[in-house]
Amino acid sequence: MSRVMMFFLITALALPAWAESLRDPTRPLGGAPASFEQVDLSLHSILVSAQRRQAVINGQMLQERDEISGSGGVRIVRIERGAVTVQQGSRRWQLHLHEQPVRRTH
Repeated sequence: MSRVMMFFLITALALPAWAESLRDPTRPLGGAPASFEQVDLSLHSILVSAQRRQAVINGQMLQERDEISGSGGVRIVRIERGAVTVQQGSRRWQLHLHEQPVRRTH
């Protein structure tokens, strides 16, 4: 009887350590989980020409497929006139350039 109790005691003590070693399959690779709500991106300008497509986001000059530094893994998918499509994990969204009318002064 003491062997059976010893087996259950060892198993009960080892179970929490074993459970901690399991990796959550929904957790992003490389550390702390990224939160979509914590990403703060500001699109400042867009340059689209025949030779290049660039956007300034959070003060960084970026191209398609670049990762925005300090964003938790947000990458630029597409740069178009007036909007930039970005992606973080499986979530995609667009940043729009707010065009303000240019006033002409005399």
